[in-house]
Amino acid sequence: MAKVDATVDSKWAGQYKVQGYPTIFFFHKGEKLDFNGQRTKEYLLNWLLKKTRDPLVPVDQAAYEKLSTEDKVSIVFHGDASSELGQLVSKLAVADDFNSKIEF
Repeated sequence: MAKVDATVDSKWAGQYKVQGYPTIFFFHKGEKLDFNGQRTKEYLLNWLLKKTRDPLVPVDQAAYEKLSTEDKVSIVFHGDASSELGQLVSKLAVADDFNSKIEF
């Protein structure tokens, strides 16, 4: 994690098209992702975990049953993760409706 004062290092503001302060960017595997979410520790950490975790996680029966009782949205994919459909589901699993660009 790094903090840059774009009023002092103005080349960064121009290079990354900073239009307001504070602005948060996340770089993952060479891709710049804009963060436009709530400025809370919980929201930021959840967003970072979503962007960096393995998108498809195998679950056992107990975990599957727990998913169905939690007050969260879960997508369960039954199939081969390396298949074309599995790769599509993987892309969707890391997508964020407001921050990610998905190419199919």
